[in-house]
Amino acid sequence: MTPEERQQLNELTLKVNQLVDIYYRTHFIDKDVFANPVYINNGLFIKDGISLATGKTTGLKIGTSTTDKLAFFNKTPVVQQVAITAPAGGATVDSEARTAINAIRTLLTLFGFTA
Repeated sequence: MTPEERQQLNELTLKVNQLVDIYYRTHFIDKDVFANPVYINNGLFIKDGISLATGKTTGLKIGTSTTDKLAFFNKTPVVQQVAITAPAGGATVDSEARTAINAIRTLLTLFGFTA
């Protein structure tokens, strides 16, 4: 193969790869393809440096019931935990501490970690 033919082959290969990329992006990365549940049997790995974009209208939900199990950082998955009782009583009432504790309780509930 001559150097000119090799160059032409490389250019054609690049164009074919670009067309394949366009084809897959326009035909398979589409909400209609994923209208039904997608089951992944051996886990999902998202390579380093990739961002996961979520919708800005209704967002992303992980777990669809309070009995779905979830874990972070290789801990054992657990179901949603019961609500944390608000501080009450005690010999000394520290309103700043109670405000902070209640803010933490609210945040844990807001993100669904507790009921």
